[in-house]
Amino acid sequence: MVAVLTGDIVKSSKMQDNELKELMNQIDSMLNRFKKVYHGLRYELFRGDSFQVVLFQPEHSIKLATLIRALVV
Repeated sequence: MVAVLTGDIVKSSKMQDNELKELMNQIDSMLNRFKKVYHGLRYELFRGDSFQVVLFQPEHSIKLATLIRALVV
């Protein structure tokens, strides 16, 4: 079983380009660190304001989703 998390930054078009880039860099950095913690985690950033995460340990999906959400707020 796998968990798939998808996200899209709401109202990203109203953000300054450098703000959006910094936020996406932070998401990228956090997910990259989690690759070391959660075996087999894969993720992709796309369209400039979206991401998708595949987690092969679905029991951790709520925790990971909460941490991503906390970063974005």
